[in-house]
Formats: sequence, structure tokens, C-alpha cells
Amino acid sequence: QNKQPEVAIDLLVKELANNSANARAQLMLANLYQNTAQYDLAAKHFESLLSKQKGSVVILNNLALIYSQLGNPKALELAKKAFKKAPKSGIVADTYGYILLKNNKKQQGLKVLQQASELIPDSSKIQLHLAEAYIANKNRAQARLILQKLIDNNQEKTEASKLMEQL
Repeated sequence: QNKQPEVAIDLLVKELANNSANARAQLMLANLYQNTAQYDLAAKHFESLLSKQKGSVVILNNLALIYSQLGNPKALELAKKAFKKAPKSGIVADTYGYILLKNNKKQQGLKVLQQASELIPDSSKIQLHLAEAYIANKNRAQARLILQKLIDNNQEKTEASKLMEQL
């Protein structure tokens, strides 16, 4: 098992204990917590960072993602704020579109995910989300095209196959 994240987390926790104003260390720690699915801890650090950097698109977007994972209703509001600030970011559009989709705003989610797909056409994660949006909007043929391409290219294969089985 890879212990690197744990070692990095310990180092960053110690650094923040000595220098709580180190925003860079806090951002790195928040990202590590997010990447290791420790969403409550990640949220705590991103919230702290957001209170100091209210307009940060990265922090808004990451916190929206985490809130979405935690089922926090603020996810949609934060994702929308990030999207308004950076509508040309494929990553931000993907987060916003996917959270819209998960909040039963199917058509709006599809529209935003189509935009994300145009901005970063080779992102398999965005393609997977777009396929989910097509399924939600009852456009099975379009979803099937995307999923088959992902499966053929061996990208997101497990998830793509699961969705394909639903069609």
C-alpha cells in the first residue's frame, strides 16, 4: 500500500501547526484529503481557504465537488459561482454540469456538460458524465456512441460498461 499520501499529510499538518497562515500548505493538504476521499477534512480546509480567498475558482470548484460527494446542498451554489467566474474552464463546466445533473436539472446539466466536452474533448471523465446526461435526457443513441468509444479506447471502461448495461 502506498504510504506517500499519509507521509505528505503528516508533514503538511505539522507545517500548518507551526504556521497556520501558510495558504499553500493548506491548499496542498486540502487536495490530498480530497484525493484520499477524506471529504470532511478536505471540506474543512477548503472552507477555511475560501474565507480568505472568496473569489478563487479552484477553491470554489473543489469545495463544490466535495460538497457534492458529501450530499451538501451548497454544492450547486458553489459550482454555479465557479462556473460564472470561469465559464471557459472545461473542468469547472464539468463540475457544474455534473452537479446540475445530480440535482435533477437534466437539460441544463446536459447543456453545460456539452460545453465542457467541447472545451476538453479528450477528457474521458467528461465524456462519461456527458453520456450520463444523455441517458438522463433519454438520448440513448448519443450515450451509446460515447460509451462505446470509451470502452474501445479502454478509458473509464468499468464505469462506461456499467452505464452501457443500463441502455
